[in-house]
Amino acid sequence: KSSYGEEEEQLLTLRSQYPVSTIGDRGGHSYFGYVPTFTKVIFCLPSIGFAFTKFMKTSYMKAFYTDDYPQTSLSVIALFTVIAPLVSVAWSPFFAGWTDHCKSERGRRRPFLFVVAFVVSIVGVLSYIPPQLGPVGTGIWWGVLHTLFVVFCQSMHAIPYDSLAADLTPDFEERTGVFSLIEIATVIGILLGAVAPAFVVFGPDCSLSPCTGCISYGVLALAGGLLLYTLPMMGLVSKIRERPYREAASGSESIAQSMIEALCNRPFRYLVVSDIIEGVGGNLPMAVLPYLVKWVIGWKSIEAVGLTSGLMFSILAGVHLLVRIPFTFVWRCFANRFGKVRTFIVFNFVFAFQHMCFLSIGEGDIGLSIALSATWGMVYAGHWLLKDIMTTVIDYDEFRFGQRREASYFMLLDYIPMVMEIPSEAVPFLLMCYFGYTVNHADSNVDCSVDPSGHVNNTHSIAETQPAGVLWTLRLSFSVVPALVGLLGTFVLLGFPIRTQEQHDQILKGIEEHKLGHSSLDPLTGRMIEPLVMDSNGARLVASRLLSETTYNNLAHFFPGELRRAYKAGNLGVLKVTLTASIVLLVLIAGLGVYVVIAGFPELVVGECSTSPIGLCMVGFAFVLIWLQGTRLLRIRDLLNDNVPMEDVAAMLMLHDPAVGGGTGDEESEYEMDD
Repeated sequence: KSSYGEEEEQLLTLRSQYPVSTIGDRGGHSYFGYVPTFTKVIFCLPSIGFAFTKFMKTSYMKAFYTDDYPQTSLSVIALFTVIAPLVSVAWSPFFAGWTDHCKSERGRRRPFLFVVAFVVSIVGVLSYIPPQLGPVGTGIWWGVLHTLFVVFCQSMHAIPYDSLAADLTPDFEERTGVFSLIEIATVIGILLGAVAPAFVVFGPDCSLSPCTGCISYGVLALAGGLLLYTLPMMGLVSKIRERPYREAASGSESIAQSMIEALCNRPFRYLVVSDIIEGVGGNLPMAVLPYLVKWVIGWKSIEAVGLTSGLMFSILAGVHLLVRIPFTFVWRCFANRFGKVRTFIVFNFVFAFQHMCFLSIGEGDIGLSIALSATWGMVYAGHWLLKDIMTTVIDYDEFRFGQRREASYFMLLDYIPMVMEIPSEAVPFLLMCYFGYTVNHADSNVDCSVDPSGHVNNTHSIAETQPAGVLWTLRLSFSVVPALVGLLGTFVLLGFPIRTQEQHDQILKGIEEHKLGHSSLDPLTGRMIEPLVMDSNGARLVASRLLSETTYNNLAHFFPGELRRAYKAGNLGVLKVTLTASIVLLVLIAGLGVYVVIAGFPELVVGECSTSPIGLCMVGFAFVLIWLQGTRLLRIRDLLNDNVPMEDVAAMLMLHDPAVGGGTGDEESEYEMDD
């Protein structure tokens, strides 16, 4: 064939794999992977609506339920703040595997996005029309809807949406452009959700008025949900085409296997630790900001300058978000100029330093708080680089294991922030409760009954301040805790191995060479990697040894360090000892958690400070890990029953690290990871 004919054939292949991409021009050179502006806009618009719903909830809902007419128990809120992520711990891996393996004619992602387009709006509206069932009953209403939002709405939006974004283009820089625009759309949605309710006010007051209802929040949730999320998502589903379903992952993987194989991906492990920033650094400050404004800066000082606590919160959030929009482009320019990973390392360090500055805020520091909110926005405008970098990690997983598992990876990337909601939201609220948090003055009497003359028997007044323990809980939650995880992320990312576009190009080249059955150079190790060939029966050719589908999947439930230990012992049964011991320990932890739940239950029922959320957290995580270890223990049983030879174990070790050369266990492996 002529060179022109080869280029045309390659272009047709690329267009079939990336149907929304086309040829673009960059610096006078043409490249494939350009996503038209109209397509980007259609894709990014739903991010506005989802961020509006989520951050209106984050910014106003807890304060509305605790301080306004529901007068909900903080302990019940803390309890469901623990329950929701625990339920999601079980649901999200299942859902990620479901969408990765989906073979629908409409694609792997769009059917789920179609459903969630309506669910988000419905849950958002119901959350703002609670029945008056008392502190515990109303708290349960909040908790059920909060769980629905965290478990189903967030996962059914974020996992398929981010997975689809990763498949829009193969181009290194174009992906940065796509994710930066998603960030801008998200910030616009956050701005609307965090600020609009403070200015669009009608009907009864929705804060600090326990004897009236609330109309404006529900109406805003309905209008924002339908106009900003449901309708734009319908446009995305109808206009954005997906990659062919033949690129999907094998449907025989278990949830545990997908999680273990992802954690065996060396570059991904660095991002997992860094992702703690998104969990603590992103969620925690926004969760406590309304309380920080009201009690640390002080509602009396705020009212002395003609503002209200709600308006002051909106100003701080508005300044933060408005600054984030232009600085998103600044971080994007830095990423294109100096590299994504180097830029993200700098982001982590500056993020830590900036949040420490919030420790200086005290009563009446209105000007200082506004200035620091602006610098907070400048810095946090770069947090989206984490997802941009993740797309390269997903490509590397396809290069090594021959499958596209975007949902599994983005699920784990969102998994960490979701799990970190427990310490970042539940623990501060429990500490506030134990330190004596109360919104009412000691002489207040919240009584919304009406006497025969039509007078409301209410002497409600606001407390002037909070105990020192409450104030320090708020200050540390906004400054020291996010700063520490920022520093941790900085040091971890120094070892991230995929730094340059040349490495990414080599990974994409290796994927294509593997599809043709050829070995290809691994840009991370400098070694030649054989393709992982899978036949029609699911059997895989690994290191010149044919492993049945059952054998491969069973062995894939274990880290290389575990397989190495079994190989050295010449018996897979040695792994049963550590797995059984860990299960026994986890059962003891679960039992202790049950005791803590029962001990704190009487206080929980009457709406007082309770240890039950902590106990429930212990039980939930113990059972999740028992499930994981129990699944792996059953796989050991299957391997022993099938008399799997050590040669198969050696082949799996060579898959993870070709330098092992048979898995003798004496060689050092950069991919070694134990349990």
